[in-house]
Amino acid sequence: MEDIRNEIRALEQHANEIGADAPRRADLMQEIGIKYGSLYGHTTAASDLGKIIHYYRKALDLTPTDGTNRAGLLRNIGMAYLLMYRELKNVQYLVEAITHVERALEAAPTNGPNRAQILRDLAVAYGQNYEQTREKEDLNALSLRRVIMLLIFFFPLRSPSKNYLNKQF
Repeated sequence: MEDIRNEIRALEQHANEIGADAPRRADLMQEIGIKYGSLYGHTTAASDLGKIIHYYRKALDLTPTDGTNRAGLLRNIGMAYLLMYRELKNVQYLVEAITHVERALEAAPTNGPNRAQILRDLAVAYGQNYEQTREKEDLNALSLRRVIMLLIFFFPLRSPSKNYLNKQF
């Protein structure tokens, strides 16, 4: 764990040295966010989640609106907010999670490889919202199109395997 903290310190020092307008700064901010994600995996400290969000937001601010990494950054911010919600039970974090993952879906290419993952994450966030409110309107938050895409993602058409047929329910 100390190795991760040392890497974070080195990356933060490098970020201070290269200046605010350096072309690689967005990548560096993202890398620091990733390192804080690794640290959170060991500590589960909400302060580390806050740092993840902080650095991903900085990377997002430096990323062009048509940047290829924008959807991923938005998704990562949304998922960090979802973890914050789970840790602290502050509904505003859940709202932020849904907002950012919805924005990630809008930014993702229609046929992009990460679109299914973003849809899955959005379903998880909507599910958490429903658990919080138990209101039917929250179930309606997904459009019919998204529900169909989620069903296809979670239950792809496939021929039954031997293991599937022998599964006990």
